Amino acid sequence: MKHTLRKEILEKRDKLDSETIKEKSKKVKDKLFEKKIFDDIYKIGLYFAKENEVLTKEIIISLIEKGKRVFLPRIKGKKLEFREIKKLDELERGSFGIMEPKKGCPLINPTELDLVIMPCVAIDKYCNRIGRGAGFYDRLLAEHNNIKTVCLAYDFQVSSKIKTECHDQKIGLIITDKRVIKNIDEVEENTGFHLLNGKKLAEEILLELKEKIKKRKIKAELAVILVGNNPASEVYVRNKERKCKEVGIILKLIRFKDNVSEEEINKKIKELNRSGQVTGILVQLPLPPNFNTDNVLNNVLPEKDVDGLTRTSMKNLADGDEGLVCPTSKGIIRLLERNKISLKNKKIVLVGYGRLVGKPLALMLKNRKLRFTVCDENTQDLKPLTKRADILITATGFPYLIKKDYVKRGVVIIDAGITKLGDKIVGDVDFDKVKEKASYITPVPGGVGPMTVVMLIENVIHAYELLKKTKKN
Repeated sequence: MKHTLRKEILEKRDKLDSETIKEKSKKVKDKLFEKKIFDDIYKIGLYFAKENEVLTKEIIISLIEKGKRVFLPRIKGKKLEFREIKKLDELERGSFGIMEPKKGCPLINPTELDLVIMPCVAIDKYCNRIGRGAGFYDRLLAEHNNIKTVCLAYDFQVSSKIKTECHDQKIGLIITDKRVIKNIDEVEENTGFHLLNGKKLAEEILLELKEKIKKRKIKAELAVILVGNNPASEVYVRNKERKCKEVGIILKLIRFKDNVSEEEINKKIKELNRSGQVTGILVQLPLPPNFNTDNVLNNVLPEKDVDGLTRTSMKNLADGDEGLVCPTSKGIIRLLERNKISLKNKKIVLVGYGRLVGKPLALMLKNRKLRFTVCDENTQDLKPLTKRADILITATGFPYLIKKDYVKRGVVIIDAGITKLGDKIVGDVDFDKVKEKASYITPVPGGVGPMTVVMLIENVIHAYELLKKTKKN
């Protein structure tokens, strides 16, 4: 049945004259650009049409002129490798007489492409590309099933009477000379964002922790060292104090004036390390500029390091031990997991690589065997990097760094940046303008912040249990 159908379609295609091919191809091209699918993507895989396929030469030229990066396939053994071209004279006639990039053109991993536009012989109305199982694109799709795809075809190539097989692959969009068919399993356009409400989730987790403390009769005490009178630090400490009180954890606040010596702080930390009552120690950052912050933090006993910032804690995290992890990074992962947002096979971009969020979060992503890109506010050409992200996590403290044209439609955005502008608290993301393009987005305030506090409390409980276990042994 499939063989017969493919044969019939190929025979029909072979009967098209050059004028009909040009006319139908122009209609396909017009529909392709009408869909505005290129607005939010940068790296595009495309093919140079052979024989009587839908013509793509003009599409390639148009995309290059629009500043897009265009990659064409080159046959290597049984696989396709995609290489970038910037002009048509970088093509040469290769295997099977197909025009393909010259060998010296820059190579890209197919998973890094934002979109792959491909040909087909037959396709059904449910967006199944009817392949042979052994074709080049069959193998490409089987190996990289997370690639976003568009098929260009003549309308007679779309069949409603073919039975799919296991190797037939789903395509995101079919564009023919008469219609556009969308895969109903994929969201082509955003129909409204979902707010990732960290405040609500934090309250739910807080109730769970309160019950745990009561049931296990946990008597934990958190010591917080605060140097100076930084207004932001004062607010953070008050929030921690209030939430600790809610669940039944004692918070012991130890204040120092900003002219205190580093030696005196280190002496106090060592005293708290020895204390049998104190089960967690947190040094509120930032410290005075003349302090060696790393040295101060590394004086905290790793078993009491509820902020997860000591050298030992970071090493444990790199080794896969996520017991005492930086609360903000832990909160971000928990927020995504509890909202059932999968990170698997997604293009993840981290903007910001600081000690409190970016570095520990990168290690947590590595632990999950996820691929991601790290950049910051100083990265050249930041916009093309953020625009390809399926998951965008930013923590720079630069207000409104991420603007509407920095993201693609359907992106998941976690904004861990926080800045005070006048009387207003804002994040790294221009929330009001960007939200309409996002599928999920955290507000500032009310997103990551509440999760940070509740994850700190979770760490205090974990530190208590670690110390209790150590005493038993």
